[in-house]
Amino acid sequence: MFHSDMVLRYGSVSKFPEENPKHTTMLFLKKLSFYPLLLKLFAIIFTSLLVSFIASLASAQEIDKQETNKQNPDKTVKYISKEEYEENFPPPPMERLIHDGIPREYILYLPASYDGKSKMPLLLNFHGYGGMARYHYYTADMRSVAEAGQFMLVYPQGTLLDSIEGQAHWNAGLDTPENKSDADDFGFINALIDKLSATYLIDEDRIYAIG
Repeated sequence: MFHSDMVLRYGSVSKFPEENPKHTTMLFLKKLSFYPLLLKLFAIIFTSLLVSFIASLASAQEIDKQETNKQNPDKTVKYISKEEYEENFPPPPMERLIHDGIPREYILYLPASYDGKSKMPLLLNFHGYGGMARYHYYTADMRSVAEAGQFMLVYPQGTLLDSIEGQAHWNAGLDTPENKSDADDFGFINALIDKLSATYLIDEDRIYAIG
């Protein structure tokens, strides 16, 4: 027979020890304080990897750009200063036409591949406000591109704005009292294209402008 006191003693031996609330709280706080450190470590590692990736990507792009320029030197547009132009480059020949009673000038570049038998595209390269075609011819030198692409290249010259001495411009505005210019630049460009088309074989479906 089993006595009740034996059951109680056996039962008391088999019971799990009660958890200490203070001990449990300390463990929880220790775990909680560990997470911010883990997050900071993760952020440092992630930032370091991201910076390394961006740096390697930029380096790869620069190397690729240098290799492309080495392989395709004729497709690189060269930019030089006005001072370098005046010191090292002679003025290109200017051609003229009379439009609206005013002598207008332009520079024409024909690629070596033009034989007068096949039509070629035409690209008009405009200088900016205050610029000059003879400077723009060298500072935005596209002759090598014209040779590679087989198209005619023209640098038109704008007229001087009366209200600002010495500043060449293009009149792209409407004929209104607010417009400071009365130059007929649209008519000039049309006349220029007509003159070139009468002299050379130009593909009139492929006439472009840049500047």
